[in-house]
Amino acid sequence: MIRRPPRSTLDRSSAASDVYKRQPLFWLLFKDIQTVVRTTLQTDEPLWMQCWFNYHEPHQVLKWHDHHFPYHGYVSIDPKDSTTLFKEGDIKYEIKNEIGNIYFGKGWDRMHMVRVDSPYEGKRITLGFDIICQPDVPDDQFSIIPLL
Repeated sequence: MIRRPPRSTLDRSSAASDVYKRQPLFWLLFKDIQTVVRTTLQTDEPLWMQCWFNYHEPHQVLKWHDHHFPYHGYVSIDPKDSTTLFKEGDIKYEIKNEIGNIYFGKGWDRMHMVRVDSPYEGKRITLGFDIICQPDVPDDQFSIIPLL
């Protein structure tokens, strides 16, 4: 069997989908994400998501970026001692990452980055996800799946 080493920063939806299929705990996590998204947005309308794992050593953590989707979130699997900083215009805030917490909020125009609060060994692991309410036509978003 030939095994491809995971990318150092991202492993997109196909890897996350494989985990969901094989691991009952990740299926339960997917259901928790679904509950958080639907409760926050207060809708039972169709939604789609893409998800991926972030695996980062301290020097690889995410710098300032945003997501070009209406909503973005992440689950802290093993966040190490880190904080996510957010800014949207003049508004700035931060979230101390803790194992098991699910963050969900706006995607567009809200920048965020990860700050390492103390050195660590190994990989910082989070599961990131984006949510859209309507896929583009023609469909150029190959990694989205329905959020049932």
